[in-house]
Amino acid sequence: MFLRLVTLASSLALVFAAPPAATAGCPDFLPFAGSPMSVGGYSISVVSDDYNHDGNADVVSANYNGDTISVLLGNGNGTFAPHVDYSDGPAPYRLIGGDLNGDGEPDLVTSDFYGGVGVFLGVGDGTFATRIAVAAGANPTSTSIGDWNHDGRPDLAVANGGGAAVSILLGVGDGTFGSPVSYPVGNTPTWIVSADYDRDGDLDLSTTDAHDGTVSVLLG
Repeated sequence: MFLRLVTLASSLALVFAAPPAATAGCPDFLPFAGSPMSVGGYSISVVSDDYNHDGNADVVSANYNGDTISVLLGNGNGTFAPHVDYSDGPAPYRLIGGDLNGDGEPDLVTSDFYGGVGVFLGVGDGTFATRIAVAAGANPTSTSIGDWNHDGRPDLAVANGGGAAVSILLGVGDGTFGSPVSYPVGNTPTWIVSADYDRDGDLDLSTTDAHDGTVSVLLG
């Protein structure tokens, strides 16, 4: 249960300290021969992990106009295999990763602006199961993973950009989730993160509320 909502104006004055003196030059970043790599339409979010346990970092993108996610398995030398696409809900807007069913494999969660939340369970060989559709609020824009009821199962907190609310979906432990429970925040929340802001041992939430120009804090 979230007890209090604190809204912080984004116009708070900031005091900037002088930056420390530079001690080294900026490193060079060089694209490999195949970069940029074509994926889906309007790729808007990306995560990275080792999805096939070969010791090489892989990449997954969410493609807003393509209604897909694209998996690119790393070769370990800065190059990647051709992307493999998975059908998602309409307009995937954000992408995060985590183990949602306790099998030790990294899974994926998409916030689909016109289609709720999508869950893709990792198989462990670089492939993913078919999308599990999870209901949330209006126009999900961002999702955070945490255990808000202390049952050892990962839950989801979803910012609903089409309204002024956050949805909490309690995890069953197999990659599925219960019905959403909504809590009010500012208008048009576009990003959500979790942390223990009051040091009581319970995860709290904060959102950026684009329309209002505010930050909302929900204390768990």
